[in-house]
Amino acid sequence: MVRTNILLKLPNTWNVLFIVFAVIVMIGVCYHVASYPSKNKNKRKFVKSGIKDIGYMDDFQFEQYLAYMFRANDYKVQVTPERKDFGADFIIKKSGAKIVVQAKRQKAKVGIKAIQEIVAAKNHYKAEESWVITNNFYTKGARELAESNDVKLLDRYKLIELMTALNLLVSMTASEFKQKGKAKPIQCVCGAEMVSKKNRHSGRSFYGCTTYPKCSHTKSIL
Repeated sequence: MVRTNILLKLPNTWNVLFIVFAVIVMIGVCYHVASYPSKNKNKRKFVKSGIKDIGYMDDFQFEQYLAYMFRANDYKVQVTPERKDFGADFIIKKSGAKIVVQAKRQKAKVGIKAIQEIVAAKNHYKAEESWVITNNFYTKGARELAESNDVKLLDRYKLIELMTALNLLVSMTASEFKQKGKAKPIQCVCGAEMVSKKNRHSGRSFYGCTTYPKCSHTKSIL
């Protein structure tokens, strides 16, 4: 009689299987929850590193980096001529839509001039959309003018989001691109290399010859 009661208290095979399955599921959920913050932390660290690399680029490298990322994500990219670009640094196309883009890598906020230029570029190139991308932010006037002219503004935070989305499919980081970009220097009319410089009075960046003062040729950075 005692033996029969003991047997009745023992769980059957289905109960045992259910308990084992429940334990496995709980272990999996706990592991996923524990690892989630770590993955997000690593992702944020990568993004922050990328935006810092942008700060060490010159204007030309920034434009080329953005063009590279768009190309790597199935956009057709047309870089405009250095002179007479009509306000757009490059034109991107995807799914039939033409978008004119102006890249502004600078320490100060982007003002209304950039908005005026990209609006003119949109009309000139007969584009459907116009974007301005910067590693900084925009003045109040620039934001107001952009809103009234349907210009899409990508500030520092939006650039980080863009880099995060695009870099998931791009093998080369901003830092690696910056180093590679040095392999194709801008050539001066005298044959020497040109580098990015800044006017001490106006604060505007430009390309100057490395042989200066022997050669004083400069090239504007639009």
